[in-house]
Amino acid sequence: MSKTTFRIGKVRITIDGVYSESTKYSILATVTNEKRTKVYVSKVDNNEGNLLTDTTKWECIMDCETAVDEATKKIIEEMESTDTSVTLSPNKMYEFPEMASLDFAFSGFVDDVLNEWQFSFDSGSTATTFSYPSSVIWTSTPTIEANKHYEVSIVWNQTDQTYYGIIVGWDLPTT
Repeated sequence: MSKTTFRIGKVRITIDGVYSESTKYSILATVTNEKRTKVYVSKVDNNEGNLLTDTTKWECIMDCETAVDEATKKIIEEMESTDTSVTLSPNKMYEFPEMASLDFAFSGFVDDVLNEWQFSFDSGSTATTFSYPSSVIWTSTPTIEANKHYEVSIVWNQTDQTYYGIIVGWDLPTT
């Protein structure tokens, strides 16, 4: 029986570390960018001196930088001073202006992710009337004072089925 051999070329990727412009890469060679946040595979043989941004020579096969940015990006919702009684959705940042009163509730939480309700507001020359669900366990009982800016963060602990909150305030700048 006669044997025929076919040379099909490289059939698997090789891991070549951080990209160097002076290195000659073979087809299917994989490299990372300098920050090691993106992985590229060479589309051609004898790939030397071609920047990773040259999409005719390199294919980005993993972009952890964008994935992390997208995963951690907060949706910011600008609120009005008339939004005095609101239901907050998790994993958004609500920015309230100066508020005479603020009463909030929670919408449902999302399973298997950290749920955080985050918002900020200013208390004017008269302290904001602040009402919140009794189910929140605060690091200290919220006391709202006049002429302060407040940042609020409340997380849902799925393990013990509890809301935990923290509120921090500081003086507003005087003009």
